[in-house]
Amino acid sequence: MKALELISEIIGWIRIWLSPTGIGLLLGGICYFNLDDPWALVLGIGLTAIGTVIGAVIATKALRGKGTVHMLSRAEASPELDDPAP
Repeated sequence: MKALELISEIIGWIRIWLSPTGIGLLLGGICYFNLDDPWALVLGIGLTAIGTVIGAVIATKALRGKGTVHMLSRAEASPELDDPAP
């Protein structure tokens, strides 16, 4: 891989990884701050860890497939611009 390709794939991997991690962090924070249980911290950390692992699995699967940049470009594509109006 060329250096610029590698850098763009790494940035794509991080972008894909951040989404499930952020969701896990948000859910973990909500559980931690809203529960009056001593196990709320454990639940919050657990949800964050689950989000982190799921994000890493999805990002690695995309990297081994066609690549993270391809996955992100398909997710951000505008299909209404592909077919010009008559």
